[in-house]
Amino acid sequence: ESTWRPLVVGFGISKVEQVQAFWKCGANGVIVGSLFSLCIENNLQDTSSVQAFIDGFISEVQNSKACLSV
Repeated sequence: ESTWRPLVVGFGISKVEQVQAFWKCGANGVIVGSLFSLCIENNLQDTSSVQAFIDGFISEVQNSKACLSV
């Protein structure tokens, strides 16, 4: 069944390949909050590492989406 509403999926997504798969299936957005929360929890004393990880993941996702639309 199709819908005019935006489709956003989440829960357990931790890899760029998973994000790409949902985009290929028509998702408008993908939530990766647990991945970031876990990274923060495991690096409470090293916020620069957390920031670098999150920035890197987002950059990789953005680059992969650009490749998908070509």
